[in-house]
Amino acid sequence: MSETIFTESQKQALNLKQHISVTANAGSGKTTVLVNRFLEALLNTDCRIEEIVAITFTEKAASELKRKIAESVIIRSKSETNSELLKKVEYVHDHLSSANISTIHAFCAQLLRQFPVEANIDFAFTILEGVDRNILQNDSVVESITKTLEDSSTGIYSELIFTLRNLGKKEIQNILSTLLEKREYVEKMIEPSGIFSTGNTDDNILKYWQRNAEEIIDSVVNNTDWLNSVSKILVSSKSKSAESIIANISQWDENLPKTEKCSLYYNIVKNLLTKEGNLNRNVIGRNTDTSEFFDDTRNIRDGWFEVKEIIETVTDKNFGTYQRTLLRFSRTLVELYKMAIEIYDNKKSEMSYLDYDDLQLLTRRLLENDDIRKRLADKYKYIMIDEYQDTNFLQYEIFLPLLSRLKTGNLFIVGDPKQSIFGFRNAEVEVFERTKYDIANAFEIQTDKQSNIVLAESFRLLTDIVCFVNLVFSSIMKKSKQEYEVEYDELIKGRKNPAHGKIELILSIPGETDNEGDKKKQSELIAGECEMIARRILNLHQTKHQIFDRTEISRDFQFKDAAILIRSRTHLKQLEKCFNKFKIPYIISGGIGFYQTQEIYDFFNYFQFLLNNHDDVALVGLLRSPFFVVSDSELYEIANISLETNFWNKFITYVKTELASEYAKRAAIILNDNINYATRLPIPTLVHRIFRQTGWLGTISGIDRGDQSKSNVEKLLRIAREFEGKGFTNLFDFVERLKLLISGEMREGQANIEDGEDAVQILTIHSAKGLEFPVVFVPFLNKSF
Repeated sequence: MSETIFTESQKQALNLKQHISVTANAGSGKTTVLVNRFLEALLNTDCRIEEIVAITFTEKAASELKRKIAESVIIRSKSETNSELLKKVEYVHDHLSSANISTIHAFCAQLLRQFPVEANIDFAFTILEGVDRNILQNDSVVESITKTLEDSSTGIYSELIFTLRNLGKKEIQNILSTLLEKREYVEKMIEPSGIFSTGNTDDNILKYWQRNAEEIIDSVVNNTDWLNSVSKILVSSKSKSAESIIANISQWDENLPKTEKCSLYYNIVKNLLTKEGNLNRNVIGRNTDTSEFFDDTRNIRDGWFEVKEIIETVTDKNFGTYQRTLLRFSRTLVELYKMAIEIYDNKKSEMSYLDYDDLQLLTRRLLENDDIRKRLADKYKYIMIDEYQDTNFLQYEIFLPLLSRLKTGNLFIVGDPKQSIFGFRNAEVEVFERTKYDIANAFEIQTDKQSNIVLAESFRLLTDIVCFVNLVFSSIMKKSKQEYEVEYDELIKGRKNPAHGKIELILSIPGETDNEGDKKKQSELIAGECEMIARRILNLHQTKHQIFDRTEISRDFQFKDAAILIRSRTHLKQLEKCFNKFKIPYIISGGIGFYQTQEIYDFFNYFQFLLNNHDDVALVGLLRSPFFVVSDSELYEIANISLETNFWNKFITYVKTELASEYAKRAAIILNDNINYATRLPIPTLVHRIFRQTGWLGTISGIDRGDQSKSNVEKLLRIAREFEGKGFTNLFDFVERLKLLISGEMREGQANIEDGEDAVQILTIHSAKGLEFPVVFVPFLNKSF
């Protein structure tokens, strides 16, 4: 179709005659396969563009897929000589904008709008997402608690009081918010056949919990692989601790009662492993090489971490009391959930909102209508799903009916179970393995080697890095006995570059330990690690270290060639501080840190003060910020004025004295003016007024990260305009929204300064997925995952 040269496995993945699952290693060209499969279906069959569905994980990925298809079409149109095929190419070019290439949520929305009457929804619904969804859910949770506390005559009132006294209001709100996020699973628990159905007794639930706990413990304790591993580790140990463990092992008998076996298991493994799950050196010997016991240690540790807390709980003498108390909490939370979800649904209905859960649940219900399901199954001849490892069973139950359970149409799934990192978004990697199994067994074909294909070649990595990744992960992700468990598929180097690449370990000072209890020491270790990273980046830059980009031509290292991947923003401030110290340009992007940057805090303080002049914290933060740069010593002088009760009144009194600096006097004039206009001006206009009066842009231009700060505030302005566009013009509402975003864990990246800027990229592991950098740092790996 184009100049692309396909590997044998890529060619197999282009087979349109059967359902296919593709396990695509990182950098294996899966997008190229998806693009060409889409075009093959249009150019080499009688399929029309509206009869193909391509599902991507994000809207950005959908746009990227459309762009790449368009590029391929343009290339094909210039080289195609067959007149019939050229007509098809032109057809694709003219109709690509209407192609069904979207996220699962957009696809569900399309189906629901196609059948609004049957789905019992308003055709003109709006999708509720992001912070708007969080706010509405939080409001519903708070309202459910408030309503319950307003009526003391109900049975749940006393139960809520009991739960509040034990858990606290904040914890209850957090639990209810989580339950609303896991709506599909909670609904299954409270349906007539569910564990928390109205008629189910306490005794039945307690027996169910007990049975579940016993099954989990039995699955580990009765699998005596752990016992063989312990024996192998201790075979040459002569310590007294080892002798004690060996004595326990000698008492093991398969016919022992469950409680005795459980007790023996607990005592053996607890003494063998440390709290972190490593081998106890007091048992195996200080100088023993533990590397030969890697697999055995992991085998023991995996089971231990799964059952340790369960065993400790069920063997506690107060276990029965704990269980009944937990059940009491659970019943209260379930009742509050029912109330909260009803309030939430009513609020959405009033405003014609549907959230992502609604879109999927309503679509699944819609497909239970046989007539609609058949019409759609007849319509869609090809369904292609990218990043399939990040789907869940609810989405699986949407796709499969559209293909009459694989009896019609053509299903193509592509992804990499090893890269399933979106469990927090309800992704279930088991779905990938389940679908692979379904495809392999479609039409009673038990072993079809062509239906489950592995794209093993990586066109992204150099030789030594491929070898390193294979060495590490083939040990970690070994073949499992569990159904649908992910196994490791080794990478094969596909990149046509003879360079080896390099793996470096940047290690802390020998003898230093990661002591969780010593916060000061821990902070010093983190700061030291950040400094080592900064120094290494500087060294790469100063020595003109040679790297290869996509051109495969060797060139000098630039700052933009490096990426630092972090799991969260926990140590982000230390990284920033260190990079500023060494004057290393950097950009924070990809879902971290925007709402927690100092400039956003400063604007939040400004808005907060304009709404409430008595907010001393906001005012002090505002005065010492780049808006007014009032010195700390002057703020101290103001605070010592004892005649007034709040800081604003003290400040106004102070600026009338001869002690006041020009900075303080200027701040008083501007703030008085802003107070008068705050509730009358649109938020973007107010921000521009603040810019003009305070000279903020000029002040920050001369400080570290000035360009980044400016870009972040411009992004805040865009957010304010979007907020206004939704009909909200009230400063109070905007401040409340900012407060939620700052205190929460919203994944919002800082603004990009400009494309191509020579700066190190700091981003989360999640947002780095699919990106490429010649040099990558992965810090803080001593922390457990």
